[in-house]
Amino acid sequence: MVQFQREFYREQVADSIHHSKLYHALQVDSPSGSKLLVLNGDNPEYRIWLREYLVNYKKLIISVPDREDENFRTAMEFKINITDVYPVDGKKWKQNKYGIGSMPAFKGPKHVLIVDDNMKRRKLQKLIVNNLGYPATLSSNGMNALRMFRMQPDKFFMVITENKIPGMSGADLIKHLVKDNPNLPVILGTGYKRKINSGNNTGDLFAGSNKIIVKSPVLEELSKSIVKLLGRKA
Repeated sequence: MVQFQREFYREQVADSIHHSKLYHALQVDSPSGSKLLVLNGDNPEYRIWLREYLVNYKKLIISVPDREDENFRTAMEFKINITDVYPVDGKKWKQNKYGIGSMPAFKGPKHVLIVDDNMKRRKLQKLIVNNLGYPATLSSNGMNALRMFRMQPDKFFMVITENKIPGMSGADLIKHLVKDNPNLPVILGTGYKRKINSGNNTGDLFAGSNKIIVKSPVLEELSKSIVKLLGRKA
């Protein structure tokens, strides 16, 4: 068993084919001292899951082959396959029906998930959410946001998303989310155009739902929409 202290993550384009060069390591405290675990392996879904796990959980189990046991005890830096690092309950990651890992139930304050590829607007939305008394988790990509939500469905109790985001549209993201959780409150920013798909008006797309607000990106109105759906936190 080891205690997580710090993560080092760096990703950059390695060549013109857009292959990524990745460095991912964890600083941990172990029975034999402080170690830097360099995480190898081409497991992007597991890597996303593990990084999410470390947001809320600090204890890990690592599986070291017997032949490497002495090297691990004496080395300050140790290379290990990322799938040999898993939660303290001993349950290894396994793919579920969504193709991602199963997470322990989230413990702590519920978060608002904010999805927007505009960094400045994303941070302003986070500030508004925080000022209302709610914590926020940020994502710039629709597909990644869906993975985050499905990895820890107990963590999020509201989603704010722009429609025009990488990975998938905000409207498609909402369709997936409300299929998983029909009672999930959602705010969809439409941009200044009223159309999402050809012939579909944003107001008609989710008509009949009292849990979904479709709005233009006016930040001054965001807090009113949140209070309308959730109420103001005391």
